Parts: sequence; structure tokens; C-alpha cells
Amino acid sequence: MSFLFWYNLHMNKNKRRIVFLDVDGVLNNDREFDRWRSWNLDEPLPGESKDITWCIDTKNVEQLNRIIKETHCTIVVTSTWRTLMPLQTLDRHLRKFGFTGPELLDKTIEGDYCAGGWGGWGGSRSYCPRYKEINHWLLTHEGEYDSYVILDDILEADNQQGRYVQTWESHGLTKEKADEVIKSFRAQETNSLKGK
Repeated sequence: MSFLFWYNLHMNKNKRRIVFLDVDGVLNNDREFDRWRSWNLDEPLPGESKDITWCIDTKNVEQLNRIIKETHCTIVVTSTWRTLMPLQTLDRHLRKFGFTGPELLDKTIEGDYCAGGWGGWGGSRSYCPRYKEINHWLLTHEGEYDSYVILDDILEADNQQGRYVQTWESHGLTKEKADEVIKSFRAQETNSLKGK
């Protein structure tokens, strides 16, 4: 850990480091989807739900835990999973798969603020590009964070250079991608101390 990153991490505790977190393709992967699909065709296990929310890979969660441990970041959920259940329920659910970070901080919202960005998706469902939802969160929480990284398997166009770490659905969040997140936070902290 560089001195500048360590200094900023320990001396600026009032500001947050944020990871904007997608779930599908980040905390799960093709192997987990295949396992879930085959399980879903079989008889349900006693007391077990067979819904898609059981499709989480503990190895991907371990890498998220490592990011949190090394950067002291908090999580804002951007995944469509935020629409499937309340944030506290999602937090408890992720803990079943080994999540050890602090309670999930927040989630981005879907709404009319996305004027000009709405388009058809899934028939009658409206869609707003995720980066616009993230930008909305950043604007409404200005001054509450000092650095952020977007962790997603779908790369959307925007001015988030150096803050966007794209995972692949085939593997989810790997050690290499977790390292990219940590490096991005370090680079932002260094640039902040240099006044960039």
C-alpha cells in the first residue's frame, strides 16, 4: 500500500469510498447460472427456494470482501436485484454466501430524472442506462464521498474513465478484477492529494 493511499485512507475517515455494485456477472458467473438451471429442473430441496437469488458464487463474494477490507469502501447497489427485494433483505441474503462487509449503504433509484435516456427494454418496462442512475446518485450525495468505482459486467458509455471495472459473466469478480478496483481507488486518492 502506497504511503499516499494509506495516509488518505486513515486521515480522511469522514469521506466514503463507494463501490457501485452490480450482482449478475459480478457476484455470480456462468458456472453458477448453469448450476442454478440444473438445480431448478430438479425437485426443490426441503425449505430451499429455487429462485435466481440463489445464484451467487462464494469465490466472487470473497473478492468483494477483499476489496472492502483493503479500501474500507461501502456498497451502493446498482443491480436490478435492488428491485427484487429491500436493501436490508439483500444484505442478509449476501451474508448467506459469505459477505462480511459493512451493511449495504444504499441503492440507486429508477425514476423520471432520466429524461432523454429512457428506452424500451423487456416490452413495457422502461430502462434508464445504469450510468445515468449512478450519476443521479452522485449528484444527490455530493460531498458524501471522495472516490468511487463502478463494478459491472456491462460497460456503458460515460465519462467514468478509470473508475469503471468491467467483469465478465463467464467468471464474475476475479482476483485480477478486484486488484483493478483497489488500484482505481489508490489512483483516485493519489490524484486527490495532488489536487488533480
